[in-house]
Order: sequence, then C-alpha cells, then structure tokens
Amino acid sequence: MLTVKPIEEEDVASLDDTASTEERLEMIHASMRKQCKGKYFENFKVIADGEIVGFMILFAHTEHIISCGPEIKPLHRRKGYAYVAEKMALEIAKSKGYTIAVGDVLADNTASRALHEKLRFELERIYTKADGRQRCLYIKAL
Repeated sequence: MLTVKPIEEEDVASLDDTASTEERLEMIHASMRKQCKGKYFENFKVIADGEIVGFMILFAHTEHIISCGPEIKPLHRRKGYAYVAEKMALEIAKSKGYTIAVGDVLADNTASRALHEKLRFELERIYTKADGRQRCLYIKAL
C-alpha cells in the first residue's frame, strides 16, 4: 500500500543529496510551516511497504493554481508510485480549494510526460528555458 505523509526533520537524509543538509532542513521547515515565499508549499514523503520511495511537492502559484511534482527514487521507478502519489496530491490540492494544477516537465522526460498525460493533464505548450532545455507545461482542472 502506498501512502503520502508530510515530510519531517527525521527525513532529511532521504532527500536529494545534491543539496546541503542545511538547504534540505530549510525546505523541510518551509513544508512544516506549509509556506515558502509567502505561498502554500508542502512536501510529502511517498511511502511503500514502510520505506520512503520518493517525494511529492505541492506549491501554490496563486490562490487557485498549484504545481504538483513527484520525485520517485531511481530504484523505485516504473512501479506506478508516481501515478498513485500524484493522484493523492491532486486530491489534497483540490480539498484545499485549488482548481487548476500545473506540471512543468523536461521535454525529454518521457516517463513524466506519460504520467501527466495518464493523469489527464493537457499539454499547454512546449517552450525553451534560458538554460536551453525544452520544457512542457501541462495543465489540469481539478
């Protein structure tokens, strides 16, 4: 069974190790406050069989629009965890009054694109960021 639970300080070692411990703790504290840069923000741990297999972030852009982004650890990908976790996160967002979800995906990330399409997000546009990488903006009514 898959569950999503709010992240806690004890989860710091499970987060992406490209960030410093201080940066990871700062992100955990923002999630615990449910606020980052003055907007709703929450990071959930994705748990399967008692193990953290990834994370799911919700970040508000406006009072009605929210971003939803899964990050499943490489060893646990292709097991359907991102699909179930994102469905749960979208329900959380909907229960908080958000009406539109957006996903910003690297154009070459075929797995993430397929996930968003399976979740019935619509491809709004493909664009190129300043770093030269193409991205896809997906939108979904909640």
